[in-house]
Amino acid sequence: MNEIDLLNDDKYELPKNWCDSGMYFDTFLEQLYNDYINDISSMKPTTAIGVYAKKQIQHVQRIAEGTLESVKLYLSGQPSKAYTNLDNVLNDYSNLLNQLISCDVMRDSVGILYKLRRSSEPITSREGLFHVPFNLRHTISTCRYSIPGFPCLYLGGSLHVCYEELNRPEIKNSFISAFKINDSVRVLNFGYRPAEIALFISKMELFTQTTLMEFCEAYMILWPLIAACSIRVRFDDKFKVEYIMPQLLLQWISNERSEIDGIRYFSTKVIYYPNNPKINCNFAFPVKIVSHRGYCAKMKADFMLTEPINWFVLKSKIFPHQTDLSDQELPPVFDGTSPYVDSEFAQFELVLNREPFEKL
Repeated sequence: MNEIDLLNDDKYELPKNWCDSGMYFDTFLEQLYNDYINDISSMKPTTAIGVYAKKQIQHVQRIAEGTLESVKLYLSGQPSKAYTNLDNVLNDYSNLLNQLISCDVMRDSVGILYKLRRSSEPITSREGLFHVPFNLRHTISTCRYSIPGFPCLYLGGSLHVCYEELNRPEIKNSFISAFKINDSVRVLNFGYRPAEIALFISKMELFTQTTLMEFCEAYMILWPLIAACSIRVRFDDKFKVEYIMPQLLLQWISNERSEIDGIRYFSTKVIYYPNNPKINCNFAFPVKIVSHRGYCAKMKADFMLTEPINWFVLKSKIFPHQTDLSDQELPPVFDGTSPYVDSEFAQFELVLNREPFEKL
């Protein structure tokens, strides 16, 4: 097995299911990490990236052990110790993490992002599609990258991923805004699945950027951390063990020492590989300037967005002569088997992207 075979192995594919393992969550992670470390130790590298990963096996092991320890501490009722432990690990590997940080991600490079919100009442202002205001923080529940009561701005790389993340809501109660980065942001990039990294490595001779090679090297070393943030939920209940690590990571991004604005991560609900990785990527931007009411001042400066528009209204702009309401209720479809550009989602995005963008 070489590094490309390893990253293409179903055993290390992300996101992962653990419901059929018959193990406790921490035992499942421990077994997964042991397999990964053993396979890196025994692999026969064919590229400089593989050679690097094999030489750095002790660091893979340290990251795996640190991640697992944080999970165990949290499950033992010691969330503060779990965070301190993770903080120590991430600080030790800050240089490696920097290889996964998209520094100064410019508006044109990240493109347009989207947010979809369900509401039985009309949403008529941009504020309605921004982060939950501070005075309504009591309404914020737990999500993968969401600490209860702590506002974040969640965006999708496509309307399709927004639709899937909200479990395919009724489109008659769905409102959409498009977002642009006003200038630049710093994003921790967990947005690639292992097979995509394997493809980068297999075509590395076609690239000249040193940064791409360093990104792939860092990904292989940090895979245990990325994996712990990418486990599908087993029980849809009040506490989700799969959210321990992503929530601790969000807390680390949010602390006053951090210069990271947000995190890019792939959806755990889109199982196929779209023809563009951005299609199944999400972004979480935690608030940086906390107040008692209203919205984060930094986030208001960082983003521009369109007025929210109801999905039916958006669809009428594409199909102005459609009068059959039953057809309007049919949700858009994209299954990954055809180019995204041919989907209804892509058509909706093109129309939405032409709407005026303004700051809050």
